[in-house]
Amino acid sequence: MSAKFALICADPPWSMKRGSQYSWREGRPSGERQELDYSTEGIEHICAMGVEEVAAADAHLFLWTTGALLEQSFEVVRRWGFRYSQTLVWCKEPHGWGPGGVFQATAEFVLYARRGQPWPSNASTIARQWWAWPRGEHSAKPEAFYDMLDAHFPMPRLELFARRGRLGWEYAGNQALATVEVRGVDNGWVPEEAAA
Repeated sequence: MSAKFALICADPPWSMKRGSQYSWREGRPSGERQELDYSTEGIEHICAMGVEEVAAADAHLFLWTTGALLEQSFEVVRRWGFRYSQTLVWCKEPHGWGPGGVFQATAEFVLYARRGQPWPSNASTIARQWWAWPRGEHSAKPEAFYDMLDAHFPMPRLELFARRGRLGWEYAGNQALATVEVRGVDNGWVPEEAAA
């Protein structure tokens, strides 16, 4: 693959302690554990993915994670060849009592990291590092987040484990139509040259 990406956004299929299930559907408790509609991977598999191989020399990384996986996420950033810069926070309204230990999990995090000396394509500073965007389907990320990336960060852009396509992005993973092969990422298809 010849393309090197200036922006990489990833929402890895983290394997949670409770297994590949959750008990919420459509913003309310279902009363029973539901299977996830995607397969999950352990931390070592995620760390070993070939993200460094497809990143430009000067690149931005946005890595989605949860409070339970925050510590492990810093290792992913390092193993992918980036250095941590800031933590962004998506604040979500509570939706009844649910998992999260002592405190209900009402936030998701994005580790912003850099490789080389990248700079946003739109030089204006982004005025905050937290947002109160509404919830969507399980695991779906806010469209406003991607609008922000489109407005402020350079192309070419790659999203790992996208749930749907977006104009101006390339994809690797098996939920959206994959357009790029990244070592260790299951696209759900075999490249033509490998099939021949």
